[in-house]
Amino acid sequence: MLRPVVRSTAVLAALACVTVGACTAQAQTRVRVGVLAGANMSTLTDLAGDYADQSGLEAKYRAGFQGGVFAQIPVSGRFSLQPEVHYAQKGAKFEGTFTGDMQSDLGVSLKLAYVDVPILARIDLGNAARLHPFLVLGPSVSIRTGCTVGLSLGG
Repeated sequence: MLRPVVRSTAVLAALACVTVGACTAQAQTRVRVGVLAGANMSTLTDLAGDYADQSGLEAKYRAGFQGGVFAQIPVSGRFSLQPEVHYAQKGAKFEGTFTGDMQSDLGVSLKLAYVDVPILARIDLGNAARLHPFLVLGPSVSIRTGCTVGLSLGG
């Protein structure tokens, strides 16, 4: 039996396939495919606020990689659909001082990995020679593929 997240993903993937087929049949221009890559800075703010007051832990940003592929499917004029698939590393770091029987520096690292699948509506705002501004809007499904928690005590 499929879990709800997997079932939702399968339904969205089927919908995307039907949408892609319908759009490419109507559109007269070509589908464009591309690659995305970059850095991702993330932290947990709500959790940090609750624990910072009680434990002295301070939230820090965690740097990670984000990369994926996309397809731009023309629908009409300046409007197109842009489904994407990304792999993203997210998470947070917490640092502070543990004041139990002995005082010690404390570090907690939360490493998360996700596959994100946004289905975006794209509106091109202009077509200048070197500048192509656009707006995107749409839902995204995220599937956690990994979770690691690390703890370090020192000096």
